[in-house]
Amino acid sequence: MPAKKQITREMILRTALKLLKDRGCEAVNVKCLARELGCSTQPVYLSFSGMDELRAELIPLAVNTFENAMRSESADGVIRLYDMSSVRFAKSEPCLFRFLFMRKDAFSETKKSLLPSIEKSVRELMTVYLIGREEADLLHDRMWMNAHGIASMIATDFCGWNMEKAARMLADSKEAFTRKYEAFDVYEYRPAKAYSAAFCRAVSFDVRRYRGHLHCRLFERSGCHGSLRNLSDHHDTFPSVPRLLRCRRDALPQHRESGVHRLVKVALSGMVAMFGAYQIAANGVAQSIWSLAAIIGLAMAPAYTTVIGQCMDARDIDAANYYFKKLNKITLVLSVLRNALILAVTPLIVRHSAISPEAKELVIQLVLINNIFNALAYPFAGPLGNGLRAAGDVKFTMVVSIVLTVAARLLFSTLFGLWLGRGVIGIAVGMSIDLVFRGAIFILRQRSQRRTRFRLI
Repeated sequence: MPAKKQITREMILRTALKLLKDRGCEAVNVKCLARELGCSTQPVYLSFSGMDELRAELIPLAVNTFENAMRSESADGVIRLYDMSSVRFAKSEPCLFRFLFMRKDAFSETKKSLLPSIEKSVRELMTVYLIGREEADLLHDRMWMNAHGIASMIATDFCGWNMEKAARMLADSKEAFTRKYEAFDVYEYRPAKAYSAAFCRAVSFDVRRYRGHLHCRLFERSGCHGSLRNLSDHHDTFPSVPRLLRCRRDALPQHRESGVHRLVKVALSGMVAMFGAYQIAANGVAQSIWSLAAIIGLAMAPAYTTVIGQCMDARDIDAANYYFKKLNKITLVLSVLRNALILAVTPLIVRHSAISPEAKELVIQLVLINNIFNALAYPFAGPLGNGLRAAGDVKFTMVVSIVLTVAARLLFSTLFGLWLGRGVIGIAVGMSIDLVFRGAIFILRQRSQRRTRFRLI
């Protein structure tokens, strides 16, 4: 006679959880359990006094399943009931979501299990937004209610929303809830430091460039190639006042331009702070990657300055034209290769970043936009401009850069980022438009040969 199958309490709970996930709360009854277990109803009644006791022990298992799924969705393993993790859970496990959150008195039954996760989320909000406990509780509940509403509509198949639309709606509402806390941090505190730092750096750099430019000319004309003590032997070669004024003319405009650029950068940083936490995080990671992609342009700028400056100083226009074309080609090819490489490794960098999945997708979009324009436009907007300055065309490049920084970069970033609601994507587009305009104008200026009229010091 074959041995009877042993039906344990754990087997009944596992089967009940499977029925709950597959068919919903209505399927968790004695008859369905006995059918799934392949036995009579007697083992169920022997293990539990009734369905109320079974359901009471089933709730912790359901909550544990929910928490494990939420942790796997989170980049840092923290459970946040107000983010896309809960919406994705509602999409993948609609029956279990309805059991945990959409029954009468459901929260009173799950509260004890969920309280530790809620407490961590509230403390995180207190740290991130520098707010008190009461304000953090209110912010958490507002965002949770909004996320719960979206998740409930998806769990009940009330509407045909896809996950992309749900993520966009959730991100927009979170931005609205958190805007006042982020705005205080950026507008009330950081600009004071940024503006003062930009001013001090611009002034100090003007002085350093003026002194360096002056010393180079003094040494060149006096024949001093040794120590500074030799300078006293050549006091009669000190440049005239007109030469000093031309030195000032060449040294200062570029750094006025740099000062305006820093001020606009502060304004754009304040604008980014209005777009919500995940966009701020994505923009920060993207900027770090952009700095890697821009190395070629920054490295080639001194080459333009040195080579073109020497050609124009010798009034060798043909050599200057030759090296302009050659440096343009080299910079463009290297820039395209560098930006393609950075774009290829960006997914690997993003994968190991401690940001949300939405922020990771946004980082890739931002890097794609920036690298395309950085590869094709920045070689002419940046290094070529240095070549024009080295040729003596200082005032024109300064005016173009300042005007485009304000009229193109700031204006189009505001248009696309704020007015059209594209967020940091809009700011990236505005910055790219600035590079395109600037590069096109500098190319036309270089081809016009008007720089040949200028005389260096």
